[in-house]
Amino acid sequence: MQPKEMASFLLLLDQIICKFNTLAHDILEEVFPAIARRILSVIPSNAIASGPTINSEEIRELQELQ
Repeated sequence: MQPKEMASFLLLLDQIICKFNTLAHDILEEVFPAIARRILSVIPSNAIASGPTINSEEIRELQELQ
């Protein structure tokens, strides 16, 4: 999966969650672990910087997911 495709997919997933929150809950609960594993397998481990100078919220969230 290319970064642009991943971004589009995540945007679509966000829209589904926002629009069908309660209806999509059971389905998302089942498929989300597989989606998260796939996304994390695409992101190179060295792509996420660490250290005292790196503290953006986005990077911290990515690090928590791994």
